[in-house]
Amino acid sequence: DKLRTFVMDGIKVSDQEALDWYLWENAAVKIAYVAFAPDRYSDIEVTDEEVQEYFEANQDRYKTELKLKAQYIHFDPQRFADGVTVDDEAVKTYFETHPEEFKVPKTVKARHILFRLEKESPPEVVEEKRKKAEEVLALARGGEDFAALAKAHSEGPSRDRGGDLGTFRKETMVKPFADKAFSMKAGEVSDPVRTQFGWHIIKVEAVNEASEKTLAEATESIRKKLTDEEARSIAYEKAESVYDAVYEGDDLMKVAEGRDVPVEATGWFTVKSGPDGVSSPVQFARAAAELSDMQITDIQDFSDGYYLIQVTERAPEVVAPFADVKAQVREDLIKSRQSEKSLADAQAFLAALKDGADMTEEGAKKDLAVETTSFFKRREEIPGIGQSPEIGAAAFELSERSPMPEAPISAQGGNYVIRFVERKAPDADAFEPEKAALKARLLQQKQRRAFGEWLAQVKDESDITIVQDMVN
Repeated sequence: DKLRTFVMDGIKVSDQEALDWYLWENAAVKIAYVAFAPDRYSDIEVTDEEVQEYFEANQDRYKTELKLKAQYIHFDPQRFADGVTVDDEAVKTYFETHPEEFKVPKTVKARHILFRLEKESPPEVVEEKRKKAEEVLALARGGEDFAALAKAHSEGPSRDRGGDLGTFRKETMVKPFADKAFSMKAGEVSDPVRTQFGWHIIKVEAVNEASEKTLAEATESIRKKLTDEEARSIAYEKAESVYDAVYEGDDLMKVAEGRDVPVEATGWFTVKSGPDGVSSPVQFARAAAELSDMQITDIQDFSDGYYLIQVTERAPEVVAPFADVKAQVREDLIKSRQSEKSLADAQAFLAALKDGADMTEEGAKKDLAVETTSFFKRREEIPGIGQSPEIGAAAFELSERSPMPEAPISAQGGNYVIRFVERKAPDADAFEPEKAALKARLLQQKQRRAFGEWLAQVKDESDITIVQDMVN
């Protein structure tokens, strides 16, 4: 413990580090995109000879999956929550020192009908869309159902929901739209409002005025938050104490003896599926796959607590006989050809845009829809696309000056051509309530990494002898 303290004491997290991480984590971007799905190309045929050649060239793809068995300790914060006491004074102190956290901002629930315009639409097109908006506005103010009008006339992604935008804060919408929506009363329908996306007719369905929670209203959530934080800290300390007792080659079961930490055993699992009975099976499996037999991971931070994992058995991969996988090989070859065609068309589409073609018009030529996402953060799913680290990473590299990537983005679901629409900086005022917890989390990560690096260096520079008679 003294040595750990000595190594970690000099590690600090500055306010600027925490702010930089907060700004990076919470920045949001909006993009337009066209998806080139491989299954659009349904007329591809392949011969038996081509299938055989594809198998010979890609035998590694037809290995049986690596299978593993493991044992693990789950340090579940909920096990320690009952032993945590958060008194009223601690709750009150938290409430008084985090005032921003208990402010409830004004929100509006609204629908809209969008008449879409491209950024460089000529004046005559802008006026034509405005007149169309005025015509639909007259129907709305004449008593026709707004949701039905949105389904019939809107050109936005919320069309199928009757234009429903849900309940939102002012800063989540583009300024002209937000300024208008937040100046209206429930039940009102706006005149056409121009934004970078086109003309909008807005109907406000509810207005929730800003408020502040009282201490009494916030007490339960504060107590739970402080309890959860303390329980998670205790769980980490327990994991740390067990991990510190581990020597290379130790059996996790023996290490856990007398420590009141149950060791669980998995059945056979693959890296793709992971084991049953854990909250993050794929994350668990990936960590286990990097281990050699009987090696123990460092502390794994999963959504439901901390884990130490040890692989106990392994069934290696082998190449399957061609006859057993022929149908799969044929399917894979067709998919490969479809992907090649998808990529070629996406590359041609992107080249046309870079030569000045309009994205919507170019998409219409190929019967492809141009979609626009709502704002999303780096670690969030992309609206309309789903989880895609590749597209997310590329989107955050774009800007008004450089609105398109160098090449189409290959991701699950095909090849995508994306274009920058708008970037939104995080709410700087929201950083202060999060700063203390954020700094504590970053400090813990830095300390854990620093101690692990120091320990690895010591091991590399040392001659270590394990005397089995002493440890058995």
